[in-house]
Amino acid sequence: VFALAPAAQRSDAMGVSLRYVELAPEDVEARVVAAGGAVFLGADEASLKPAEPGMPVLVNELVKTGPNARVTIHLKDGSGIEVKPESAVKMTVLTVNPPDREVKIEVLAGGIIADVRKASQLSKFEASTRVAVASVRGTKFRFGAEEAGGAKLETLEGVVVLSSATDPNAPPVEVAAGQGGVVTRDGKALPATALPAAPQVVGPLKGALGADARLEWQPVTDAASYFVEVARDADLIVEPRTNLVTEPTLSWPEPLPAGKWFWRVTAVNGQAFFGPPSKVYAFTVGK
Repeated sequence: VFALAPAAQRSDAMGVSLRYVELAPEDVEARVVAAGGAVFLGADEASLKPAEPGMPVLVNELVKTGPNARVTIHLKDGSGIEVKPESAVKMTVLTVNPPDREVKIEVLAGGIIADVRKASQLSKFEASTRVAVASVRGTKFRFGAEEAGGAKLETLEGVVVLSSATDPNAPPVEVAAGQGGVVTRDGKALPATALPAAPQVVGPLKGALGADARLEWQPVTDAASYFVEVARDADLIVEPRTNLVTEPTLSWPEPLPAGKWFWRVTAVNGQAFFGPPSKVYAFTVGK
């Protein structure tokens, strides 16, 4: 809290103007740690407000992102949740008391990337859409709602159990690291399939970006296209730019502002499954 006593004018009554900032308590269950682009929090659509690092995320609070916007949320046990662009999610259950944890995330639109820390045997971490539920104890995965009404899962580490949210008698499917799973719009979980491998970047690995603005990587078997990301930070949240190409090379189509940039590439197969991303590398654009 701070106080400001402006110089009194003859026509003004004497007084003191007080302004204060209410800080979030240290012991919160979930907190925004990074936000880039149009990111909003609120109890509902009518009460959304811009999200900023340090803000707590409350039970049943709506988290919404716009185009090219992302937000990273950390839980008290160290788990991380990244909400993808053009997504809307709610944490309908949020109890984190390490080593115990019970978290349920409802993905209303778009998707998330979750890095879930291991917890006790009785702990639960679930992400759900209208038709699917992904259950884990400790792993890294992507999960989201599809425009056609189904749901898609990509497991990057560990094992995720993917099950139907509409048919309790449907058998669940275990989706291991390096595999993807789908639940159709009518609630049927399909067998897991292999994801494409992570691309090996050729260059630039560091230093200045060439005059042709060329980014290059080795071809990936089964890749139908490649998703290229460029941003101002290594987490690829600040000033992000993306491009989807079919060849293992890209000359960036528009001039990038001067300074340091980070980039990575992800292979996408014919079933629209994204594999694990490449390592993140940096380059500089001259002034």
